[in-house]
Amino acid sequence: FKEDLYAAGNGGPVLVRLHSGGGDIFAASTIRAMLAEYPGKVTVNVMGLCASAAVGVAMAADEVNVMDTAYFMIHNPAYAFFGAMLDADTMRKMADDLEIFKDGILGAYADRTGMNRDELSAMMNAETWMTAQEAVDKGFADAVIRGGKKMDMAAAVQNFVNVPSVLLNAAVV
Repeated sequence: FKEDLYAAGNGGPVLVRLHSGGGDIFAASTIRAMLAEYPGKVTVNVMGLCASAAVGVAMAADEVNVMDTAYFMIHNPAYAFFGAMLDADTMRKMADDLEIFKDGILGAYADRTGMNRDELSAMMNAETWMTAQEAVDKGFADAVIRGGKKMDMAAAVQNFVNVPSVLLNAAVV
């Protein structure tokens, strides 16, 4: 990613078009760091979805714009494991680790938004979905880009639990 970023931007301004349901917090943190240390202006345009770990990536930009039909989603960090046999000590350690991860995420969100950590933590606990305007109002983004088209959101959000029905029923263009 870093090689592509520097090759494309050559030290000048870059535009990152972001559409992501998230993923690994360590990968997102690494991408975030690369964007933050890039010498030119970094603009992120959220095209459809900026959720979970992708929000941390967007927070590295100098400017974050969101298509009027796009959405932000924040939630608590979680582990995904399939068929693993975990004992109580391992699960307690995993829970402690998740609290550490959340604390780091809260710092990034608070720095960007200016919101207090308790309010942000409550939003993460509730798995909060935000429209483009709500993301701007809360400080996650700077501006709404008008005139966008809706994207197929159902596939993008299939792994989340509390997806608003209005989002699931959005038109597919």
